[in-house]
Amino acid sequence: IEGVVTSSNGIVLDSDSGDLYVFDNFGLQRVIPGTGEVMERTEVSRHERPFVRDAVYDAQHRLVWLANANEGVVTAYSTVTHQWVRTVRVPVAEYRFEDTVLGANPRSLAIDPQLGNLYIGTSGSKVAVVQTSTGKHLGAPISVVGESTSLTVNPRTHEVVAGHGRANTVSVISPQTWTVASSLDLHAAGITGHAGDHVGIDNHAAGRTAAMFMARMARGR
Repeated sequence: IEGVVTSSNGIVLDSDSGDLYVFDNFGLQRVIPGTGEVMERTEVSRHERPFVRDAVYDAQHRLVWLANANEGVVTAYSTVTHQWVRTVRVPVAEYRFEDTVLGANPRSLAIDPQLGNLYIGTSGSKVAVVQTSTGKHLGAPISVVGESTSLTVNPRTHEVVAGHGRANTVSVISPQTWTVASSLDLHAAGITGHAGDHVGIDNHAAGRTAAMFMARMARGR
């Protein structure tokens, strides 16, 4: 499609309107597939070196949540007003829980619409949980094996599946305990190459991905 930014970081689907949002380091660009219209990019950061690393659609609140990596925050864009919501600013790097600062930037996002939870994978070994209705953190960040380069939620079980690209590992986080219930070293299992290869999770196959993973773990593989 002509007019779309040439160096995009990803695409988000507004499942209510059918519009697409292409995002790059600086902001979002709305694309209307039915007409082929491409809107001007909306910038969503005040940082001198902005980096929108990931984005996810929140149908309940008609928002696109944005991982502003270099700012260390998660912000939001309204798909109703088609504007950056400047009043929404969820701290990630500076989030403090029991005198411990998280100290890592947002890297990946996933949402559980039924539970109303936004999961934030970070550049450290933590996954933060934020309540979408308030924008407030829920308790302590979840400890994982390393940087979460991708996240997705199993809509049936509410488990969170995290891909740790640098560690070549996939973790499954239990929604009951908010701890890692199972993990799999993909290199040791013969699925990927040496550590350092990129590991991603297919968000459109969340249920199938998690189910296959858990079945393999149950067989002791």
